[in-house]
Amino acid sequence: MYKDVKIRVSLDSEKFDQKPDKGKTLAINSRLARSIEVIAISELARQLVAPNSRTFCPSVFNGESRKNDSWVSQQVFALDLDENITIQQALDRCKEYKVMPTFIYTSFSHKEEHHKFRMVFILNEEVTDIRVRAFVYHSLATIFPEVDKQTKDAARMFYGGKNIVFEDYNNIITVPQVHFALTKYIKSTKGRNASREFEKFAALTGVQLHNGLPNL
Repeated sequence: MYKDVKIRVSLDSEKFDQKPDKGKTLAINSRLARSIEVIAISELARQLVAPNSRTFCPSVFNGESRKNDSWVSQQVFALDLDENITIQQALDRCKEYKVMPTFIYTSFSHKEEHHKFRMVFILNEEVTDIRVRAFVYHSLATIFPEVDKQTKDAARMFYGGKNIVFEDYNNIITVPQVHFALTKYIKSTKGRNASREFEKFAALTGVQLHNGLPNL
């Protein structure tokens, strides 16, 4: 139903068959903020894996540079996972908290004995409020504490990879869904410390609490 829905992302023009080296990464960085594409969700998935394996940034920028201060909007959210969790374990957790990715692809260094992958979530609308962006990303990252902590910035880019290992283009998330998932996760895993965790989350994202819960 949603596979042909078009979204905006920053998608590099170059294709790779391995992780770009430092020099190529610098070149990607210099052009990525100006590489905005309007693309169908299913086509984005295809462009991120072999034989294309293009680098992307989920955010859209004002065209000047790929920096947090240049952030304009975002509809795509990605989590980079490469330690202490398998693809199946990640999917099981998504099912438990009812916040499913649209697709998952493996990174260049993925191995069966050591899973390295990226989960890509698509929001039902393009957000232009940085607080909402922070809420959605940090909610997902809270549910997946295994996430690479270096990928939290709005300007973070993600390399392409090998293969699509999961896809369901009907999986489009909403902010209320994310709120439900975050609330359930914190309450079920933090117990009596849940209130403290919600306060820490509010301080991290700049989202105020109402009756002890994040309020958008």
